[in-house]
Amino acid sequence: MMKTILIVDDEAAARYGLRRALEAKYRIEAADSAEAAREALGRTGLRF
Repeated sequence: MMKTILIVDDEAAARYGLRRALEAKYRIEAADSAEAAREALGRTGLRF
């Protein structure tokens, strides 16, 4: 089972770059704001 990383950044290019760098080893969730990140946590059941 792959571990999941939640990437939160308001710049799409930064999210894209991090996703590309990490996606081979991790399942990636991405959000463009704190609000979207909280929604992703609730939707996916991720916890920190």
